[in-house]
Amino acid sequence: MLLDSDIFASLLNIIPSYNSGVSNSKENSLDNLCKEFNIPITNDIYYATAVSIGIESIQNFRSTILSLDTIDKNVLDVIIKNKLNFIISFYYEHDNPTTSQWANNWFTEIFSKIGNLGIPLEQIILLTGDVNVSNKNTGKFNCLSINAFEYIYYKNMLHLIIDKNNDIHLDTEFKLDKKYDFLFLNSRPSPERCVLRYELFASNLLKNSINSWVIGNRKVDYLNIYNFVYQHMYKNKNYIENVYNNSLKEVTLDSSRENLIKQAKQNIIPKEWRASTSFSLITETTVQKDNIFLTEKTYKAILHKHPFILFSSNGSLKYLKSLGYETFNELFDESYDNCSIYHKIQIIKENLKRFKKIKCRNKINIITEKLNHNYNLFLKQPSLNETKNTVIKLIYG
Repeated sequence: MLLDSDIFASLLNIIPSYNSGVSNSKENSLDNLCKEFNIPITNDIYYATAVSIGIESIQNFRSTILSLDTIDKNVLDVIIKNKLNFIISFYYEHDNPTTSQWANNWFTEIFSKIGNLGIPLEQIILLTGDVNVSNKNTGKFNCLSINAFEYIYYKNMLHLIIDKNNDIHLDTEFKLDKKYDFLFLNSRPSPERCVLRYELFASNLLKNSINSWVIGNRKVDYLNIYNFVYQHMYKNKNYIENVYNNSLKEVTLDSSRENLIKQAKQNIIPKEWRASTSFSLITETTVQKDNIFLTEKTYKAILHKHPFILFSSNGSLKYLKSLGYETFNELFDESYDNCSIYHKIQIIKENLKRFKKIKCRNKINIITEKLNHNYNLFLKQPSLNETKNTVIKLIYG
């Protein structure tokens, strides 16, 4: 749908000042998404189809939603009269209206604010990073999801992928007998990570790993740990204290803590770490029961040909398989992909304990083939077409 020239001219005058406002995250906005995925878009098409706001994080949602009060009435009239999509762009995050953690919190506020604007709910679209959103009843307005991180990580690493002499291209054979069993890298002390790390520490399993625990400018939140433990683990105050105290001890693998925190450092697995470990234990951004949100943490192991256990939401391995990636049931009990968080942690611990005892030497070639398959598939970007089609549908209808 294209608008007539008079309406288009008025939109150009009044919408851009809002779309580029302080509260609107350029990183998470629709026009930036088009740039990320090389989707052609012109102003006349963009402003004739949608108005978007980008919410960068849970932390800045309140200022973003409150700023809806500042939308000019003329803009609202054009949106409603011409049935433009009103897009809340949140694809760098996993949250959606069905997530119990937020259902009675910030989405309630969004519903309230948008209801006051008078925009019909069928014109409102939430663009989220939760790829499981299509399997849910999202209720009041439309939800679409994209797997943005697969491509964003690929683009960030493209200079190394193009360099054929870079060691990420090495076809190294998988080996069981290395100095350490696993690589376990962590930053941002979420309660689930705090609990998993303490469980491995208490079971004396960290000694078999190269591991990091970078708190950075985040804080270890006692209340979040308390709530998480009571919901998913044990109703035991001493246990909570132990998890909390263990989480305060920062462990870095770099002489410069500042360098380690930098994104460029987080994008690679150094050759010496891969040479010294057989697999990665990945702690993804969320392990919430019904969200699937994979980030560069997962694709980093795939690109660097490192087998992995994925501490993530239920169905995450299933989703990877749906894209064509292989997982590693020759090495691990992968039933952790469909169970409670408590049992997920217990199964992961048992996988770590039995790793040295597994009898799979006759399957080493199969595992090596899987690693090379995943690497080559990642270079082809299996989710890219679906992501592009979703964004094009948003813009062009």
